[in-house]
Amino acid sequence: MITESKPLFEPGRVMTGEFSAQWIALSLQGQWSETLGYSEEEFRTLPFYKIIHPDDLERTIANSGIASVGHVNCLENRIRTKNGAYRNILWHFYQDASTGKYFVTATDVTKLRVEQFLAEKSQGVAKIGSWAFDCNDEKIYWTSGMFTIFGVNPNTFSLTLENIFSFYSPNDKDRIRTYFRSLPDLSEMVDEQAQIIRPDGTPIDVRIKCRAVYLNGKATHLYGTVQDITEEKRQTSALNRAKDEAEVSNRIKSDFLANISHEIRTPMNSIIGMTELLSETSLDEEQRQYASVLARASGNLLQILNDVLDLAKLEANQLKFEKIGFNMFEILQRSADLFRHGIEDKGIKLIVSFDPNMSPVMMGDPARIQQVLNNLLANALKFTDHGTITLRAYKFSQDRFTVEVTDTGIGIANENIPHLFRRFYQADPSISRRYGGTGLGLSICKELIERMGGEISVESVPGQGTTFRFTLPMT
Repeated sequence: MITESKPLFEPGRVMTGEFSAQWIALSLQGQWSETLGYSEEEFRTLPFYKIIHPDDLERTIANSGIASVGHVNCLENRIRTKNGAYRNILWHFYQDASTGKYFVTATDVTKLRVEQFLAEKSQGVAKIGSWAFDCNDEKIYWTSGMFTIFGVNPNTFSLTLENIFSFYSPNDKDRIRTYFRSLPDLSEMVDEQAQIIRPDGTPIDVRIKCRAVYLNGKATHLYGTVQDITEEKRQTSALNRAKDEAEVSNRIKSDFLANISHEIRTPMNSIIGMTELLSETSLDEEQRQYASVLARASGNLLQILNDVLDLAKLEANQLKFEKIGFNMFEILQRSADLFRHGIEDKGIKLIVSFDPNMSPVMMGDPARIQQVLNNLLANALKFTDHGTITLRAYKFSQDRFTVEVTDTGIGIANENIPHLFRRFYQADPSISRRYGGTGLGLSICKELIERMGGEISVESVPGQGTTFRFTLPMT
């Protein structure tokens, strides 16, 4: 329903005719029979009031009775077809003053009314109302959706600008009034949000879109929509609250992990230190084996604690990065020396390669690069039982270098590679049982490398080996 609107339509079937003062057809031209189903002979004996929809009959008789003689009059009603269905017909008629005859143009607007009905239903689902404003006579036209959003009765509400502006909250009223008054001077679409207060006191958040239509450079009409976005804003607010609560919870968790890791690391360092001192005393073979097991277990536990602490710091954005000069060749050598004994104990060959065309002097955080390198070498050692482990650094571009750790170990299945850098991910649950680990190491490596401005990747063939590769800026 469009309130105070004049009929707007795209012509359907247009028919003309001459009718008696009693609305019996005298002559017909056009598709009357195709539209309504009656033959021309039936039209000549059938008073039209007998096929008008009962709900429209009284209004039709009243309107035709008060029609201005000698002027073109307009009305719309529903006409029953021969098969019992109804068609919406828009009538323009002229009554001759001397004979009383009606000269008629009738247009089938059924399709238009169905389209309007469906459009209004769609707007109702989306909680949207449409409106128009005539800049010349300041008349306002509302669809039913507008009355629903504003919570007013279309039969009693007076459509005036001041009545409409009175619904807007005190914070929005002047702003919306100013925007509306400036619309005739704006060529672009206005898209604003505001709040209205319904007569029952309910606050409704709305989104207003509107623009002007011009003729010869002058705005003639304003057209727009109003959408009820109360639920959308409520959901957005709830999501934001949930996000804030999750971030607070995550910070608390990260702080807790950082604190507890520190608290556990202190006694663990004491245990490791005392175990080393114990190993240097006079022990028999059995005692020495016990001390060795204790040292390995303590070292593994300390590595887990370090991973948890780094994860907590990364999540809390508390991990600090340095930008200092360092020698990349020395970093490679230190990592190789750290793992050389364990690698050679397994009968694996260790190869270290440094590109002679690359200057060893870099700028960055040597401790974090060393940490990543040690983690990748530890993985290579863990998953390789024979063959070689190669540690290689080379110049990638004018201002970037690449480090590769390649092994001939068990390899990784293709379907697992996309998930490999996810936290707590293990390519195979049996790996955790057999080799240990938390699934944190590679995710920490990825975050460290990316925060230093680099990228990390992996290539692998199951049963043949794996290459981890990271690239970083030289300065």
